[in-house]
Amino acid sequence: NLIQAIGTSALENPKVGELALSLLQFTTNPKGQQALNMLEDGVELWLSILRATPSLAPVLVDLYPRLFEILHPDMEPMKALPILEAYVLLGTHLIPQFGTKIVDSLDKIIGR
Repeated sequence: NLIQAIGTSALENPKVGELALSLLQFTTNPKGQQALNMLEDGVELWLSILRATPSLAPVLVDLYPRLFEILHPDMEPMKALPILEAYVLLGTHLIPQFGTKIVDSLDKIIGR
């Protein structure tokens, strides 16, 4: 795993962080042409980064709003739920800002 090899602290490096953000933005863009082919891999990469990091690097905070596009019922929201869980555990400071979006996304997934 690349993340384990370079260490999650590498995400704090602006160049590495920009590369990771660009890669994750591209592979997790549900509106892009590559969505059918790369979305699942992008979600897996995102989750592996979150699982390997002890705290949220700024690059991961910047990516957080993308999660709500993937949590849409027309996408594969069940694969993104572990990412939401990781953000809730690592980024409790984000909950007040995104709490309503979290609840709305979960309501859509369960069909309320």
